[in-house]
Amino acid sequence: MTKMIMKKSDLFKIGVLLMATTLGTTGCSFGEDEKKPEIVVDPAEKTIEYYIAGKVTEGTTALSGVEVKAGEVTATTDAEGAYKLTVDSKKVYTVTFSKEGYMSIDNATATIADNAANRSMVSLSVKLSKKAPEKEVKADAEEEVVVTDKGDSNISQAEAAVIIPPKAIETTTTVSVTPYEEPAAVTTTVTPGNNVETPVAIANIEVETAQEVTLAKPVTLAIINKASEHTTFENVEVYNQKTTTRAGENWNKVADAIYDSETNSYKFTLPAGASLSGKYSMRVKSSKTT
Repeated sequence: MTKMIMKKSDLFKIGVLLMATTLGTTGCSFGEDEKKPEIVVDPAEKTIEYYIAGKVTEGTTALSGVEVKAGEVTATTDAEGAYKLTVDSKKVYTVTFSKEGYMSIDNATATIADNAANRSMVSLSVKLSKKAPEKEVKADAEEEVVVTDKGDSNISQAEAAVIIPPKAIETTTTVSVTPYEEPAAVTTTVTPGNNVETPVAIANIEVETAQEVTLAKPVTLAIINKASEHTTFENVEVYNQKTTTRAGENWNKVADAIYDSETNSYKFTLPAGASLSGKYSMRVKSSKTT
């Protein structure tokens, strides 16, 4: 009798041990099957890109259909004159703007600074100028020829003029003079610096000819004073840029302009032997923080 009870007792203990083992194993399996929280990385965060964006206008009017380029990246302005370029490097970009019938801008710059955060944007807005009408100037002209940005000879109604004396050019050609606005360089960051004196443009013009023209006689360029005849600038300097480069570079002072009260304009003379075509900027000195 006692022997039989011992056996039942042993069986009971074995059963309890098996149950405990099963529960323990089951508990471990639950822990292993539990899903850990997944960290989902936004794919956009992996994409490194920066933006150059702005608006193109003619005066104050939005200009659509302007092709904008920065290297291989291109965009076209919409009905509001807006555009956006997406670039992927931190560097200085040369941005060009072009549209049929307008002066192209091919020296605007936008800088994505070394400390720029991902998806930073730099704003670059420009104004395009419609090309001025061309006027034929003959090599054997017996009279003075005046070419203005309006296509006629009336300086008082113009913004700029080229005054060509008789037989000042040796080859018959067409001449045009177009006022324009030079774009400012922009960047994603501003670094405080010192207060310096720098020339600031009061007017810019581009003189274009059908072919390269070397002057046989001096030619006068005039830019109309946009202020009243009672308000003028002193010490107006003339800078010339023969070739297109990055904004603000390769401009060389070539003359000092003289104010002419009779025509309310600033005038300077291109000497014989000079090229007629090129970009010219009249500037006055101004205090600026860089």
